[in-house]
Amino acid sequence: MDSPVRVLPRKEDLPAAGLAGTAVAVIDVLRATSTAVAALAAGAAALRPCAGPEEARALAERLRAAGVPCLLCGEAGAVRVPGFDLGNSPREFTPEAVAGREVVLATTNGTRALRLLPEGVAGVALASFLNASAAAAWLAARASPAGLVLACAGTEGAFSYDDFLCAGALVDRLEALRPDGIVPDDLARAARDAYRQNRGGLAAALAACRHARHLFRLGLGEDVAFCAREDVYRLVPVVREGRVVPAWPELHEGGNARYT
Repeated sequence: MDSPVRVLPRKEDLPAAGLAGTAVAVIDVLRATSTAVAALAAGAAALRPCAGPEEARALAERLRAAGVPCLLCGEAGAVRVPGFDLGNSPREFTPEAVAGREVVLATTNGTRALRLLPEGVAGVALASFLNASAAAAWLAARASPAGLVLACAGTEGAFSYDDFLCAGALVDRLEALRPDGIVPDDLARAARDAYRQNRGGLAAALAACRHARHLFRLGLGEDVAFCAREDVYRLVPVVREGRVVPAWPELHEGGNARYT
């Protein structure tokens, strides 16, 4: 059974992409999907993606009124929104800060990409370099004739090379996991080749990206190095009923991974 693999270069491509029946991995390396992985690995109960700061404030107020422990988090222009508990730096999301709490998160690109996904997809996961192998295993378990989609968030409507490289890392791993069944389109092949050319110096490749340079100017360069690390975590954030929760691998027949 062949499973096509497509790469979408920007979140703005999502609404018209024809995603019915596909399994989708949303990628925002710098920094939303990296932050989601770090937050859930640190023990956050769930993540609530919001389209903007005002929506996040309103949701946090409702959750707190209902007695749900939560943190109001997010950025505008890569800087923490004034009055928010945390920004969008994955280094902030420590067990001491987030364990047992829901994270209400609004970011410029990544959380908006999640909100642009249409109905009818077969599943949604969040991928980054931090969990690339786990995310690829999640995708491989859902390969079907409907295909797999690697949705790059991009940066404010523009293509982002950091997300593209991560899409390539996923294609590279998918081909290793399913050598006879994965059929990447031309953009997926280009992403895979770009990743293979840069995986020996991934931190440097990310540091040269436009959005990374912006983070360096803001004094957030350590985030770039943090997000360039591969396979630090085994969990996969997945979307369930509007919440992003961790899925963990279990082994079943044949030693293959599934996520529950």
